[in-house]
Amino acid sequence: MPYSHFGLAELAKQFLLEVKDAVWLEAVPRIEPSILLKTWLSQNVAFAVAQSTEKARSEFMTAPILAEVRQYFAGRVFNQREGQPYERIWEL
Repeated sequence: MPYSHFGLAELAKQFLLEVKDAVWLEAVPRIEPSILLKTWLSQNVAFAVAQSTEKARSEFMTAPILAEVRQYFAGRVFNQREGQPYERIWEL
């Protein structure tokens, strides 16, 4: 099934999920994409759009973005929850 056929309301009904509205992205600081990412995207958007499947198009566009996010968070410490013993360092 193509990604475009999925909707939040349909998934919530199918999997008996409760959807709650929350504003959490406002707390995340915006970062400027690297020159490398901007260049890659500007040069390859047309190629990505020309792919024959939705999966190929989406993977072609998201892979370099995920690589950039990985690079940005490299070496940062993430705590699961306040007071919890689990601690994870994002490794490259």
